Amino acid sequence: MAAEATIVLYTLVFGFYSFLEVSGSMPQEIRSEGLTLTSLFSRYYGDQDIDFIGYHMRRCTGAIVIHSFLPLIYTIGLQFVYPHFNILFFWDVPPTVQRLLMLSFVSILVGVSVGVAHSRKQWSAHPLAKVLSKYSNNWRLVASSINAEYRRIDKFVADVGRYKIVITDSWILKCGVHTIQAIRQSEAELKVSSTDEQRIDVEGRPVQFLTIQVSSVEPHITSFKMRLKSEIYGSLREKLTLPIQVARRIVIRQTLDEQFLVAFTEQVERNGKYSVPNECLPLEPCLGCSQSMPEVKLMKTCTATGETSCQSCNCKPMWCLSCMSKWYASRQDKNRPDTWMGGYATCPLCRQKFCMLDVLKIED
Repeated sequence: MAAEATIVLYTLVFGFYSFLEVSGSMPQEIRSEGLTLTSLFSRYYGDQDIDFIGYHMRRCTGAIVIHSFLPLIYTIGLQFVYPHFNILFFWDVPPTVQRLLMLSFVSILVGVSVGVAHSRKQWSAHPLAKVLSKYSNNWRLVASSINAEYRRIDKFVADVGRYKIVITDSWILKCGVHTIQAIRQSEAELKVSSTDEQRIDVEGRPVQFLTIQVSSVEPHITSFKMRLKSEIYGSLREKLTLPIQVARRIVIRQTLDEQFLVAFTEQVERNGKYSVPNECLPLEPCLGCSQSMPEVKLMKTCTATGETSCQSCNCKPMWCLSCMSKWYASRQDKNRPDTWMGGYATCPLCRQKFCMLDVLKIED
């Protein structure tokens, strides 16, 4: 009975680990330490910052081959848990173990065959290469373009556990354990199809998750879904060059920063206007995002006095309203959002102190 209990426990533990490994659900702490089977061979995948497409082709194929050895690893482990049989003597082990060994070798045969098939013709037979070849006769040119875009610092990357979402200037990619899917932004359609909430926040607050359907207008391109926290939905939209449709009756909860931006904007609208002197013209793009033109100027208008009062800022307008709101919010106590409106921040450049009343909208 003790031996049977040990085998059952070993099976449960190994099965649970295998599930986490194969599904990509391994905790981030374990993955970051390189304690997964696929991480042990990461040196052979290359550098994704240099060759993003090639790296993930090798990584996905390597995962298929490595995971095909799991049944054999389990069978070998049985010898240490229950050392009353030797798998080297096939005909002397119980029939159940014989069938398990045969299953192990079939699994390895399939996994290695898939690996060889994917790597044929210098990876031209890989499923991702076939997808990219639908966008061009030479899939390597498309891969080179994606690699170049991935090296830029303004890409959107979200690690959501079982897969990673990467959005570059032209592409939307979903990098799973065994597969990587790609759709060009110019041909993509995105729709928030459903939402759900889970109480996994460190403070016990509900966290909203969005399920987004990504499809292509081209029928021969496979669609996929991605599940993201609503708090990064804003960053996702900023990187996309196309709108995201939202299904009826779905309400996307605003993040704290988004709610504050609304309140910040309303207060700035009430503060008055600032006329830019001719010697400060023309204005340069916002220092924060480099996309919008400056929209606000810091100028002491509050009546507070004393050592803790606001100070005059002599910098010319260099920030858009959104970036100034984010900067102001980043200087506040995250645990006390109720104090933000009456708080203080410093100019990003000259470090002079200012409050909400000192942010003036630039006259059109």
